This record gives sequence, C-alpha cells and structure tokens, in this order.
Amino acid sequence: MEDKQSSKHQWNDQMNIIEFINMIKSKQLFQLIDVRNQEEYENDHIENSMLIPLDRLDNQLHLLDVAIPIVLYCRSGKRSQMAQEYLKSKGVSNVINLVGGIDAYNKEIKEK
Repeated sequence: MEDKQSSKHQWNDQMNIIEFINMIKSKQLFQLIDVRNQEEYENDHIENSMLIPLDRLDNQLHLLDVAIPIVLYCRSGKRSQMAQEYLKSKGVSNVINLVGGIDAYNKEIKEK
C-alpha cells in the first residue's frame, strides 16, 4: 500500500512551499509535524500542525500516523531534515521535509 501512495506524489523526500500549498488546496490527507521547540510553536505555527520537538521525537513516535504522508517542518528545514533522517532510520518511509520551513511558508502566504 505504501508503494501505491508514494507513486501518486510528485515529490520524493523534499517538498517546496508551492507543492505544500497545493497539497493543502487539494485536501490531500497528511499529518503535519512541527519539530521546533514549544516556545517557537507558541510564537507561530502552521495551522493544523502537531508539535513534536526534534529532541522528543523518539519518545513520541506512537503519535505518528504512518499510513499517510508525514510532512515535517521547522524554521528553515534543517531540523526537519534531521527528523526525517531519524524517522527513516526507524523504518518510517512516507516522510517529507518541507524545504524552507515556516519561514518560507510565511513569506509565501504574506506575498499572496
């Protein structure tokens, strides 16, 4: 089943902001995970995201829905890439890093 899902996507391990916004507009089912810290999340976060800080990811793996794509983001994309690499090492394959993170998202939203 995972192979069928991943073959429908035009992205692999990385997704840019335009692809992410299109994913939202198409109402595709996915889980959005913010891997920043609590304070960063409280300051600003993408709607409908769940906070799982990078340093707590190992203890909160049970919160991930591995049956659907998991989109990870942070401020710029570096921590989310580390989270993605960690999850892949744990056998979670349907994980996508949002390139540019919330900074790129906010820039794109404000330009519209």
